[in-house]
Amino acid sequence: MIRVYVCEDCTNEVPYSEELPEPCRCGADRGCWVVTEKPEPRCGGESK
Repeated sequence: MIRVYVCEDCTNEVPYSEELPEPCRCGADRGCWVVTEKPEPRCGGESK
């Protein structure tokens, strides 16, 4: 799993790091960053 910041009520997504990214915006609204985890992308369809 990889951690990313996702902007609330938005699709903005940036890699997780110790520093918060710039304030996230959706149109005129300013949202909050939420740390979430998602599966790491896999290529090729190999099964392990």
